[in-house]
Amino acid sequence: MLMFRGVKLEDPSVSAFRRELLTRWQRQAAKGGALRAQADTAVTERARPAAAPSLFRALRPGDHIVKPPSLTITIPTSTTPTPLTIPHGPEPLPVAEIFARRQRVIAAARPWATKES
Repeated sequence: MLMFRGVKLEDPSVSAFRRELLTRWQRQAAKGGALRAQADTAVTERARPAAAPSLFRALRPGDHIVKPPSLTITIPTSTTPTPLTIPHGPEPLPVAEIFARRQRVIAAARPWATKES
C-alpha cells in the first residue's frame, strides 16, 4: 500500500483486479436481465391453468332468482308533530302537604304503638 500526502493509494494490481470484477458483475447482471426477460415471456406464453370449480351450483329448472335487499337506509319523509306541551307526570306536592300527610300517618299509627301486647 502506497501513501501519498496521507492518502492511501492502492497497488495497481489490486485496482486492475477490482476493475475486472466490476466488468464480470456487469456482464452477469446484463445476462441475468436477458434471462429474466426470456423467462417472463415464456410464462406469459403458457396456457392459463383451468379455473377452479365454482362454489355455487348451477341454476336448475324451477330455481327462482330473488332481488337482494337494499343496503340504503330509507328515511321517512314526514314525522309526527311534537305536542306543544310535553307531559311530565303529576306535579310535585308542596312541602307543607307532604309534612301534613306524614303527621296523619304517625297519628294513625300511634294507638297501636301505645297498646301493650
